[in-house]
Amino acid sequence: MKRRRRAAIEALILAVVAGLIIALAIYMHAGGQDARLFEHKDEGEQILAILYNLGLMLATGTVIGLLMLRLTEAMGYHVGEIDHFGDGERPLEGVDET
Repeated sequence: MKRRRRAAIEALILAVVAGLIIALAIYMHAGGQDARLFEHKDEGEQILAILYNLGLMLATGTVIGLLMLRLTEAMGYHVGEIDHFGDGERPLEGVDET
């Protein structure tokens, strides 16, 4: 039970972090700061806009992925690895493989 409680607390923290990232993106868009990143004609300034968007996507994806992992742990569901092409593969029943 202690492991599930810890996973629930971590999920709550990750949910707050995801909310802060979303709030930052909304604040930047509503204030027009997001549009100002793309107004520059210089190539060096556009790199900053690209890095900002890549960092935002990377952070959001990582936080949401970790949040889903912690939520499954908090529910007590264990996701194991699937052995698609390993030795443990069973042949299909009723299918002749000759």
